[in-house]
Amino acid sequence: MKITKVKGIYDILGKEAEIFSLIEETFFRLTKHFGYKRVFLPILEKEELFVRSVGDSTDIVEKEMYTFLDKGKRKVALRPEGTAGAVRAYIENQVFLSESYTKWSYFGEMFRYENPQAGRRRQFYQAGCEYFNAPSPLADGEVIYLAYRILKELNVNAKLYINSIGCDKCRGPYKTLLIDYLKSKEDKLCSDCQKRLKRNPLRVLDCKNPVCKDIIDEAPNILDHLCECCKLHFEQLKEILDILKVPYKIDPFLVRGLDYYTKTVFEFKVDSLGAQNTVLAGGRYDKLIKELGGPDIPALGFAMGVDRVALCMKEAIKDTRHGVILLPLDEKLLPYAVKAFKLLSESTSILEQIKEDIDTKKFNLVLKLMKDEKLRDFLVAVRDRIELPNKISKIRKMFSLADKKNFAYALIIGEEEASKNLITVKNLDTGNQFQLSLNMFEG
Repeated sequence: MKITKVKGIYDILGKEAEIFSLIEETFFRLTKHFGYKRVFLPILEKEELFVRSVGDSTDIVEKEMYTFLDKGKRKVALRPEGTAGAVRAYIENQVFLSESYTKWSYFGEMFRYENPQAGRRRQFYQAGCEYFNAPSPLADGEVIYLAYRILKELNVNAKLYINSIGCDKCRGPYKTLLIDYLKSKEDKLCSDCQKRLKRNPLRVLDCKNPVCKDIIDEAPNILDHLCECCKLHFEQLKEILDILKVPYKIDPFLVRGLDYYTKTVFEFKVDSLGAQNTVLAGGRYDKLIKELGGPDIPALGFAMGVDRVALCMKEAIKDTRHGVILLPLDEKLLPYAVKAFKLLSESTSILEQIKEDIDTKKFNLVLKLMKDEKLRDFLVAVRDRIELPNKISKIRKMFSLADKKNFAYALIIGEEEASKNLITVKNLDTGNQFQLSLNMFEG
């Protein structure tokens, strides 16, 4: 009997795996540039963590969490999102005692028992950032700008929507107004929203049911009921985004689907994914650390849906060539090909090393590579991937293999190249070629 994968959980192979890797590399490169340190957090947590943080009236806790009793009869859950675990780790490891502020980034699997469809899987991937002890709207602007930069570099055309859902001081009076309005329309709300009205009325604003959306459009606007502190925070955030030239739209009914948010909330949406169109979202959670037993420390962050971003990128990069394959024309040239493989594979970090390793020869090489467009592009291709063929065959067959595998360059090694310590570099996209001395990579 053939064993198949679990429903809603997918193998990530081939082109999709390459896209996931590109997203991960881009995400960590940019977050590191913004001062974030990568952390590795557990997939398995106590169920109570998510009930207390995400909210017991949310869809995640009520319908979607993978929970079970372990062998010690303890209630545990596969993480449905990343922030709760990050906050638990921040508190439990008392990071706040040694750092005035903390920036964390992470990448990994999340689990929700949802109806599988495009952009929605039961095991899915998120890339997340958390910024602890950051009360200023400057932090909100920086986090949103980082998210904007990541999506822009990945060529994901997303629109930013922002809102403020206030603090306890202004949210209480607003809830009263909202409840009064929604009760007058209660018989027209969907069954889920009728339950939400009794338990957490703000969650009604997050409903995607078209009938409820029409009702929500006429609901009281929370931005008209912010306290002076929250109003100033939101005005300053808008000013910061304007200075950073990050385009945005204000959505007064954007509340996000989790209970821990306060003040700023935001979402990046695309037009190409139908109902599952939010690719990155986040906001402030100034009360969560205290509510989970830690000190009264404000924080904010975001999570990017890697699966959805990958769907946006799939068509855009499907024909992109990358990497280099060596093509020795004869078995006796294999030792030289192996030597070339070693030198080139060791050269791939030169551009990164120059910041730490002030070596005159390497420095001059980097200057040469940066000035010479052909060499610069070639080195980038080498950094992506370099391979030796698994067998030597006729040159036509080897070129056919290189083309099928979508390599950017082929390195042709014949007797002349081996005798002069050269390689012939052929651009497989344009057909142009040039010779390169291996002397520049030696020593």
